[in-house]
Amino acid sequence: MKRPRLMGEINVTPLVDVMLVLLATFALTAPLLTTGIEVELPRAASTPLPELPTPIRISVDARGRIWWGKQRVSLAQLRARAGALARRRPEAEVVLAADARTPYARVAKALAALQQGGLTKIALLTEPQR
Repeated sequence: MKRPRLMGEINVTPLVDVMLVLLATFALTAPLLTTGIEVELPRAASTPLPELPTPIRISVDARGRIWWGKQRVSLAQLRARAGALARRRPEAEVVLAADARTPYARVAKALAALQQGGLTKIALLTEPQR
């Protein structure tokens, strides 16, 4: 009894069939992926939305001194100002920028003073890595 010869070629017909089905599927669904419907908007006289306030910048320099904008403040003053700001604008945003050489404890105290004053939206400012 003779053994059948092995086929040394790849049958690409099933691969072509699958690729054609995928191509047809993508060709039919691609137009449906666009978001929204094109409409012509009506014209109306309205007032523009108010600008969002810029966040308050708190800085801690390399020597551990705290600055509210360009004015130097103590921890007690920082807490008091944060409280006043939180009462006026509860959703106020604060950016805390600390020098890389500042001891962590000093930055943590400034952060705690802001939170004790009632501010909850506090971002720590960093530079991107190169």
